[in-house]
Amino acid sequence: MNSLNFVLFGKNTLEEVELGYGALYRERWMLEQHAGPRLMYGELGGKSPKVGYLYPAHLGLLYERFGRANPDGLLMDVDDRIEAQYEREHGLTRQQADELTAQRRLFVTLTNTDEDLGYPHLKRYLPEIFLPEVVAAMEGDPWLDANLLVRAIGRGEVPDSRERHPRWSPEWRMYCDRLKSSAGLV
Repeated sequence: MNSLNFVLFGKNTLEEVELGYGALYRERWMLEQHAGPRLMYGELGGKSPKVGYLYPAHLGLLYERFGRANPDGLLMDVDDRIEAQYEREHGLTRQQADELTAQRRLFVTLTNTDEDLGYPHLKRYLPEIFLPEVVAAMEGDPWLDANLLVRAIGRGEVPDSRERHPRWSPEWRMYCDRLKSSAGLV
């Protein structure tokens, strides 16, 4: 089955927040049921190549600030459909849309566009996550570790739920708490 990229699209900023990948049934999920964007902590200024999620408080701030920057509203859907709909509504050809995207004027994804430059598009919305102490905390928290979550799902430690992303499951939280306890971090 193909994995779809779910995004939140801002009608004013013409930017996207990646919500996560998944199957068709995730179309029915509310915003809070998606995992939210994944980040390369090294590109935030961290010391490791880990890929992970945002803390819920930061995720809430991102959605709130992104919503305020888009007073005409937000659309939540699969990125290809949002982009095709926007192109149709504004009479753009694929080539025109590609040119605007290359100029960073359309379909800028906050966590996938210019991430190698230190996430400049995300930094406008969440400057606090770039603080060294915040990056260090995120890097060291197994609960945010996207690759660890994938391994835990693969081993059957965490269920791959159809109701919400596994990162929000109590099983994932308990798994991480056990890891912290065994490492003497709790």
